Amino acid sequence: WFFILNLQHTQAEADAKVRLLAENSARMLSDYLLEHEKVLIRIAARPMVKALDPDHCDPVIANYVALNPAYTTLAVRDLHANPVCSFLPNPASGNTMRHSSGFIEAVRNEGFSASGATLGSSTGRWISALAQPIRDSTGKKIGVVRIAIDLQRLSDDLLGSVPKDALVTVIDQRRNILLRSAQAQAYIGKPALSMATQSNRRLREGFMTVKGLDGIVRRAAFVTIPGVEWRVTAGLPEQQLLADFRLTLWRSVAIGIATLVLAIALAWRIGAAIIRPIRDLAATVALIANGNRTARATL
Repeated sequence: WFFILNLQHTQAEADAKVRLLAENSARMLSDYLLEHEKVLIRIAARPMVKALDPDHCDPVIANYVALNPAYTTLAVRDLHANPVCSFLPNPASGNTMRHSSGFIEAVRNEGFSASGATLGSSTGRWISALAQPIRDSTGKKIGVVRIAIDLQRLSDDLLGSVPKDALVTVIDQRRNILLRSAQAQAYIGKPALSMATQSNRRLREGFMTVKGLDGIVRRAAFVTIPGVEWRVTAGLPEQQLLADFRLTLWRSVAIGIATLVLAIALAWRIGAAIIRPIRDLAATVALIANGNRTARATL
């Protein structure tokens, strides 16, 4: 009963730790996306951007990316994905971008959107495209302004403060790894573990124990960022979380074994003390029965 209560208490504390880590990471990422949504809304409202004139591009398109190394490009495209203005001198063609899931989602969405992990055609790096519709004076959607975020840099910036013994992973809408607090470069773009996605796919938040791609079993909590539907998972090694409980368990087992050995030794000694005089009395009786009338038992 004691060990069951102790284990339940330890598990509750472990869940509280990983949930706090997941919620803090999700909050930082949500704030980051909200800030960029506001930026894109302001850019989309600029008259030169709304004009969709490739011969008169807004200077902000060329200057904004240069101020932030985490961006790989900033571009304005019409609804057919044709480039109007771009930070890159040779942006992806409209035919290439037209079939991109990120652009399709951006056009379909009435507001801010964030794509999953995508391999940038011009940079060769994993990116996520943040997009905002451009509307004319009547409110009709006429184009899209997009910022491409370098996911490696974003992982370092947002998740760089995560403790080394913890692991925070962000999974995109297609269940691929978007951000990772450790070894991000080796894991971004790879499919997340099926156990971590299929068994909890319908849940927006919860807990799970899963063996990671690195072979370590972790107790993890996950939360979903509304709007972009990114899942933030934070975990700590199960061995570490249960270390105190297991230490207490082994100490108690050792104490219990030692106490049992001592009790058996004491019982054997008491039993021997009871049996010895009875054995002596039986030996004396046997002597008398054999004719030794002088034999006497000890009192």
